[in-house]
Amino acid sequence: MKRKRAWIVSYDITEPRRLRQVHAYLVKHAFALQYSVFLAVCSETELDRLLAGLSSQISAKHDDVRAYPIPEAAEPVCLGLMRQSDFLLLESLNPASARHLLRGGADPSAEERSAMEIPPRSPTRSG
Repeated sequence: MKRKRAWIVSYDITEPRRLRQVHAYLVKHAFALQYSVFLAVCSETELDRLLAGLSSQISAKHDDVRAYPIPEAAEPVCLGLMRQSDFLLLESLNPASARHLLRGGADPSAEERSAMEIPPRSPTRSG
């Protein structure tokens, strides 16, 4: 069996009927992160099938569908409202980051970071 990886699949569809079709199709094949942003965990062959199914539903002249691979060591940052499904998907990508967010997102101490294998945050520039 081919190795699976995580992909962000997003779309911008200009016509309401096609928009509903694309959304319904992706809901069956991927996890909705936001209305037009999905997480698909699949092999490249499965991704090709997913994109082929979408290509038959869109207008190549007016619509836009994209797929971006997520690196294995990705640590997504979530701001604002998080649903339970978001946490479960984040946990499948990086369990340490999910535990960090579950604790409320507070910056962990050096010992906690080491235990969770989370690299230190880079200093942010203000202004």
